[in-house]
Amino acid sequence: MAVHITLRLHPEAHLIPGEEPGTLHIERDMFRYSLKGLGSGGQAVLQTLATQDVDHDVLNKMVAAKDGMPGVFAFMPNLSKLINAGVIVHTLYHNKQPLVRLRPLSSHYQFLSRTPDAEQRFILSRFAVIRRDGETLSLTTPLSAAALDLLQPSCLAAIGQFQSAVSLDDLIQSETTHLAKDTLTTLMQFLLTAQALSLVIDGQPQEDQDRYLRQWDAHNLYFHSQTRLGRAHDVYGMSYRFLGEIEQAPVFKDKVPEATNIIPLYIPNLDDAVKEDRPFADVVESRQSRPQHAESPITIEQVGEFLYRSARSRHTFSFDVEANSVIETVYHSNRPYPNGGASYEIELYLSVSACQGLEPGFYHYQPEQHYLVHLSGITHDVRAILWQAQRAWLPQDDGSLPQVLITYGARFARINWKYQSIAYALTLKNVGVLMQTMSLVAEALGLAGCPIGGGNADVFAHAIGADYSEESSVGEFLLGSRVKT
Repeated sequence: MAVHITLRLHPEAHLIPGEEPGTLHIERDMFRYSLKGLGSGGQAVLQTLATQDVDHDVLNKMVAAKDGMPGVFAFMPNLSKLINAGVIVHTLYHNKQPLVRLRPLSSHYQFLSRTPDAEQRFILSRFAVIRRDGETLSLTTPLSAAALDLLQPSCLAAIGQFQSAVSLDDLIQSETTHLAKDTLTTLMQFLLTAQALSLVIDGQPQEDQDRYLRQWDAHNLYFHSQTRLGRAHDVYGMSYRFLGEIEQAPVFKDKVPEATNIIPLYIPNLDDAVKEDRPFADVVESRQSRPQHAESPITIEQVGEFLYRSARSRHTFSFDVEANSVIETVYHSNRPYPNGGASYEIELYLSVSACQGLEPGFYHYQPEQHYLVHLSGITHDVRAILWQAQRAWLPQDDGSLPQVLITYGARFARINWKYQSIAYALTLKNVGVLMQTMSLVAEALGLAGCPIGGGNADVFAHAIGADYSEESSVGEFLLGSRVKT
C-alpha cells in the first residue's frame, strides 16, 4: 500500500480574498503571503484545505478538474511556497488512521522532502521533548520550528528505536515497529523535518560536535525557545486563559497574621531623601555587590527604609478585561520596581540572624501596610536558608551567617493566571529588576547589598508551608551593614 499523506491549512492561518481576480492572501503570525494568478481550481483547493485534510493526489485532481494540467503545474509552486512558509500541516496515515501530524510552529520552517539515506545512522536528539497536549502526545525540540503530534502508540515504538544509533534499514527490519516500509520512511522524514533526530558521524551525534549546541543544557534551550516568539507552541503573551474559571490570586497574600506577630517598620520621609540622597549617577557608578557585613549589625530602621524604598506597594488599581467571552475586573498594584503586567507575584521573606531592634527569626514583608510578620525563629529550615546563601559567595565554612537574607518567593498563580508560555520567564525578569532596584537602594543608603545566584526552593517552600508549585523561591538578596573602607 502506498504511503498516505494529507495536507491541510494550519489552524492559525486565515484565508483573505484579494482585490484582484485570482488573488488570495494567507495570514499567520502577523505575516501575509499573497498568491496571485490562481485559477478557480486553485482557489477551490485552498478553500477546501482550510476546512479538511486533502490527499496530495486528490488535491491535484481537484485543480485539474477546473484548471486542467497547466493549472496543476501553475499551482504547485504556490503550494510549495505555502509549505515552506509554515502554513501547511502534513498528516501521515497508517491503515486509514492518522499516525503522526507535522505541524509548523512559525514561518521559519522547511519541509524536508528528500528521503533519508537508508544506511545513515541517526539518534534521538538530546533536546527532544515529548509531552501530553490535551489527549495528544507532542514531540518538539528547540532546534526546530515544527512539532510532531504523535497520534498512535506505534509512533512511540518507532521513535523509541532511536535511543541508540539506528539507520532506516534497521528501523524497517525491527520487529517492534509493526509499520510498513513506506510509512517508516515518511515517519523518519517527518522526524528529520522536526529536527528530532541527529545524524551520527564517527560514532558521535552531529549535534554533540557543534561547538554552540554542546554548551546548551537541554532544559535551558527548550526554555528559551518557549518564551520567545518563533518556536513557542503555546499561546504567547497575555491570554487570561483562566478568566471566569479560576479566581485571580489576590494582590497581597491573604493570610491574616495575629496582631502579636506584626512588627511595624520605619517609614522614611521621601521629600528629605530626594534632597539628601547622593546623585543618581554616583549611586550607579559606585554600586557593587557587597556580600561581607560589618561587625555592628544593620538596624531595624535601616531595614524599614530599605524595604519602603525598594518594594512597598504605592497603591492598587483595577480594570476590566475580556477573554473567553467573560468580562472580569482584575486587580494590580504599583511599586518602586517595574513588574511584568503589574502582577507583582514576588513575596519577600527575611531570614534574620543579626539586626538591631529585631529578634533573629523568619519574617514575611507585607508591602501594603509596610510591616513584617514574624513567622518563626531560627528553625532548621531557616538556618539552612541562611547557610546556603552564605556558602553561595563564601565557599569555606567559617561559621558566619549573613545578617539578613531576603528570599524572593513567587506566588506563581499571580502571573500564570494572566500569561501562558512566557509566565515563568517574566518572573525571572522581575527577579532581575528587583535585584537591581535593591542593589541601587542599598548603595544609596550606604548598606551592603548583594544578589545571590541561587538557593534551595524545596527548603524554602517547606519553611513557609507552601506547595512547591504554589509558591517557592526564585531569588535571594543579602543585606547588612557595610564594612568601612
